[in-house]
Amino acid sequence: MKITVKYSSATLSLIFWAILAMGLGFGHVQGQITTTIGNVSGAFVGETITVPVTVSMNAGISVAAISMAIDYDSTKLTCLGAVTSLNPSISANFLSHCGLFSNLNPNAPYTAATRRQFRVAWFNLVPVTINGLMFNIRFVVTSSGNSTIKWDLASAGNCEYADEVADVIPVPASGWVTGTVSAGTPGAITKQPIENLSSYEGAQAQQTWSSPRIQVRFAEIPRPKLPARLVISDLGFSDRVGGNGNSILDAEEKVVVSFKLTNEGQGEAYKTRLILKALHTFPGITYTPVQDLGDFKPGESQVFRVELGAARSIPTEEALFELNVSEGNGFDADPADLRFPTQAFKSPLLALADAVFSSKSGGNLVLGELLALDFVVQNRGQGVAKRVRLRVNRVNEPENIFVMGDEEFDLGNLAPNESKKLRYEFMTNKKYSLKEIKLELVASEEYKEYGFRKVEKVGLDAVLAVRQNLEVTGRKDAEIAITDVSLVSDVDRNIPYVEARNPHRYALIIGNEDYATHQVGIQTESNVAFARNDARSFKSYCERTLGVPVANIDFITDATAARTKQALDKLYKIIQAEQGEAEVLVYYAGHGLPLENTKEPYLIPVDVSGADPSMGISLSDMYSRLSQFPSKRVVVFLDACFSGGSRGTQLLAMRAVRIKADGAPVSGNLMVFSASSGEESALPWTEKQHGFFTYHLLKKLQESQGMVTYESLADYLRKEVRLQALKVSGKDQNPQLLASPDLSPEWTQWTIR
Repeated sequence: MKITVKYSSATLSLIFWAILAMGLGFGHVQGQITTTIGNVSGAFVGETITVPVTVSMNAGISVAAISMAIDYDSTKLTCLGAVTSLNPSISANFLSHCGLFSNLNPNAPYTAATRRQFRVAWFNLVPVTINGLMFNIRFVVTSSGNSTIKWDLASAGNCEYADEVADVIPVPASGWVTGTVSAGTPGAITKQPIENLSSYEGAQAQQTWSSPRIQVRFAEIPRPKLPARLVISDLGFSDRVGGNGNSILDAEEKVVVSFKLTNEGQGEAYKTRLILKALHTFPGITYTPVQDLGDFKPGESQVFRVELGAARSIPTEEALFELNVSEGNGFDADPADLRFPTQAFKSPLLALADAVFSSKSGGNLVLGELLALDFVVQNRGQGVAKRVRLRVNRVNEPENIFVMGDEEFDLGNLAPNESKKLRYEFMTNKKYSLKEIKLELVASEEYKEYGFRKVEKVGLDAVLAVRQNLEVTGRKDAEIAITDVSLVSDVDRNIPYVEARNPHRYALIIGNEDYATHQVGIQTESNVAFARNDARSFKSYCERTLGVPVANIDFITDATAARTKQALDKLYKIIQAEQGEAEVLVYYAGHGLPLENTKEPYLIPVDVSGADPSMGISLSDMYSRLSQFPSKRVVVFLDACFSGGSRGTQLLAMRAVRIKADGAPVSGNLMVFSASSGEESALPWTEKQHGFFTYHLLKKLQESQGMVTYESLADYLRKEVRLQALKVSGKDQNPQLLASPDLSPEWTQWTIR
């Protein structure tokens, strides 16, 4: 049986396979099982619904493993994750998850863009028989109309039962029954006039709206006399209440997104509703997709706060939401984008760093004398250990061992690498008969997963340390400074947003970081540190600050030679088709090398060997083709060096010396910003998680909101990159600007935006 449910922990999958493969020797069972997804009707947009999943098993049928995959339409339903009313027979070892999964066979009526799945896996050594409710799935209805909830029978192994010898129990397709959710709309609701109801001025006839499930009496939305104009502003993100204040949605943390809604129109806004839509998300984020905000009079403003949460399973990623406000008469606000980083769970790891038995006088252990066990508990994990507790247990003859102080310790929270020193005092009477004393130390934290259980023992003939008074003469451990490490640099936060878009502006962005996995015989040290992050950040500035439409951006990480040439050929054709109107930005972070005989510089895709740069991209050829056809301007940014050096070690390990590359000629309306000159390397800045060149390029775009002239930018990069590279790494790095002689004299005053 193939189980295709995917979770963040590969261990769960291995356990499941192991149990299925055990083959315990029981007889194979066949028979009929019918599993049904329930139907829900009369729901409304914004309502949370419960969909039951039930099963019927014929006599003599029992199962030891279950795999289920249920498809739903993400444009109509949002899954709330955990099941409710789970059948006790399968409560142990039950796993469930909902989200976007890959490598699925088509399953009509869903499309790849809208299809999401709710997945279940369960296994047990002892088979069980289930009849009735297995569990409930909860959804929030986000769109009206009918929506199918359907078993994924098209992908092998996604919907199966197995017996205790890991044999699949045959179930025909008819044994998997599909469900439907029907969401009502105003047009489908019965409306009848009633009397004596207060209403808005200008409202139409008052009504009662009813469905088989709900009856609500209220006035219809008033017709507008003047237009409302809703404006979303002052977006904020905070994780300081109950979080760690790092401006990241961490696992098991809650954040608050705030915004101000203002009616800047002349008419009143009725029945406003917040709609939070995930544009790029993943399992682990919880939120309420629809919330009522009420009515807004002209000029009225109000600040709202929306809470989002992260499950323990959340990955390190970047989430993107669209925040919109709808209005009853269609005077909706322009949507706002909400983009923020998420960080995967960081586990603590408690360890017994050291333990020493001692007595007041030292020497051999003597029964009847006061003894002590001094020990150090340390958090060696990357996450905070919360609510740490430790207990000392007497293993042998506890009736002859007497505790003289505490045997349970409350350590509070331990930060990564933090330690605490403790003392357990005891003595034995003279009836203690064993040759050694054993004490068990049991440490736990809030997850009950990252503690330890250790036994410390000392022989009666052991020479003990002289006991020191920890409060007076004991030497305290020096406090270890814990440095907060952010996943994002300061240039990756607060990226300026400019509303204007230039339909004739294009960007090709390439970040080549991982060379080691695309070539044989080179080490990971040959990779280009932070190149993907450089490219990703430059893309964000193109989208938000430089006015490049998203559709006009070609963004590639770890580009092969074929993919690079394909992207460049497309760009050349676009420049030709624009007939002199194109404004082009080309950004490249990665390796560059010169030919050994001609010193001609080449960009090196991830699958091109340093021994043969000619298989890469010739800069001379690229510059020539970028300026072959008329354009307004073409600007190239190269965070690469061409001496054989790299961020870290050399890609050119098989070549004996570095070669100083000759500069490639530029013509037309072309200018090139390069990260270094001569035999210098383009260096990484580990603290900022960018190359020195790219960091300062982004910093200037951030400070100027893109309104910086090319001449000013060149001066800034020459000064700041060289200064910081010397201060941080002790190495020289001098950025260069190559400007075509064909450019008009005014080019120095052109701004990037």
